[in-house]
Amino acid sequence: MKTFKLLIIAVFILSGYTCHAQITLNAAVDTVQSATNRAAIHTLSDYLHARLNKKDGKSFWLPSEAANLKTYDLYDAHSLYEIKFDEIIILGITQPETNLFKIKVLFSYFGSDKVRTIWSINDFYLTKLNGLLKLTNALFVNMRITHYQTVKSPCITYHFPAGYAYHQALIDSANHYLGAIEKFFNKKLPGNISYITAPACENLYATLGASYQAGTMSSSTTFCGFFDMDNRMIITSGNEYYLHELLRTLNMLYPGAPDLLKSGITTLWGGSANKPAIYHLKKLYPYLIKHPEVLNKLDDFYYFDDETNPSFIFQAVVINYVLKHEGKDGLIKLMNTLKPDISAADFLKDHYHINDVQKFFLDEFKYYNQRNRLEFDDLLAIK
Repeated sequence: MKTFKLLIIAVFILSGYTCHAQITLNAAVDTVQSATNRAAIHTLSDYLHARLNKKDGKSFWLPSEAANLKTYDLYDAHSLYEIKFDEIIILGITQPETNLFKIKVLFSYFGSDKVRTIWSINDFYLTKLNGLLKLTNALFVNMRITHYQTVKSPCITYHFPAGYAYHQALIDSANHYLGAIEKFFNKKLPGNISYITAPACENLYATLGASYQAGTMSSSTTFCGFFDMDNRMIITSGNEYYLHELLRTLNMLYPGAPDLLKSGITTLWGGSANKPAIYHLKKLYPYLIKHPEVLNKLDDFYYFDDETNPSFIFQAVVINYVLKHEGKDGLIKLMNTLKPDISAADFLKDHYHINDVQKFFLDEFKYYNQRNRLEFDDLLAIK
C-alpha cells in the first residue's frame, strides 16, 4: 500500500514537468511524511525543468557560486542539459547535514539503436540559505566533507584528497610546463588554474557528484579527466603533472581553433590515458592493417577500447606532420586561421592535397610503428 500511495504522490507532484522526459519519483522516496523532502524535490525538479527547456536556472543556485563561477553548474561540462533524456528518475533523498540535502537522480535515454543507455546517476545538493533551498555544486560539498587539502603555486591552485602526499617537484614541473606553453604560442593564460585530483576515474566522478557516469568505468585504465574552460578547472585522476590536461589550457588560448589542432597537440605532446602517443599508435596499427576501411570514415571510428581513442591518435599524427613540414610558425598560423569545424580528412585534402587519406595514415603508422617516438612529441624540445 505504501508503494502505491507514493507512486500516486509522485505523479501528482511532478505531472507538470513535460521537458525532454517526465521527471518521476522512485517508489521508496518519502514525500508523504516529510515536508522538507517535498520542498527539496520540488526545488530540484523546477531547476531541472528549467535547464532541460533551455531556460536560465541561476536563481535556483547558491548566490556565491552563481557569482564566482562563469558556468555555475559544473554538470554543464558533461552536457547533462543538452542530451534528450526520455527517463529522469529521482531515486532518493538524504540529509547529510542539518541544512544540507542530497538528491540522487538517474538520467537515461533510449537510443536509435534500440538500446537503453544509463547516462548517469548524479547527486544534487541543496542547502538552506535564509530559509530558502539553493542548489550547490557537489564538487565543493564533497571536497569540504572529505577534507581536501589546498596547495597554492604560481600558476596553479591544487586541491588534493586528504592524506595525499603531494610532490613539490611535480608541482614545479607543471608550472614550468604552463610557462612553456605560453612561450611557444606567445600568449598568456588568463589567470590561475584550479587543479583538482582524485585517485582514479570513478573517485573523480564521485567527487563531482556522479555515482555513475557512462564511460568512466574501465578495467584497463584508471586515468581520466577534463578541462572546464569557463571556470579554469582541471579535474583529473592524474597526478600533479598530468600533461594531457595541462595542455587543454590551449582551449583558453585559442577558443576558436579547430579541435583537430587542439586535441592533436594535446595528444602528441601529452599522450592519452597517461601513455605516449606512440604507444597508442603501435596498439592501433595491427587493427588498421586488418581493417583499413575504417580510415575512409575517420569520424565513425571514435572508439577502440577504454584506453585508446583513435581520433586523438589520428589528430596527433596530423600535428606531427604539420610540424615536420611547416614547423612551429606554420602550426601557430593554422591555430589562428583554420576554420573551427574542419576534419582531419578535409584538412589533409585542402591543405596538403592528400586525397587518399587511407594511404596517408597507413604510411604514417607503418613508418612510426618501427620507431620509438614521433619526432615532435616533446613541446620542450621544439625550437
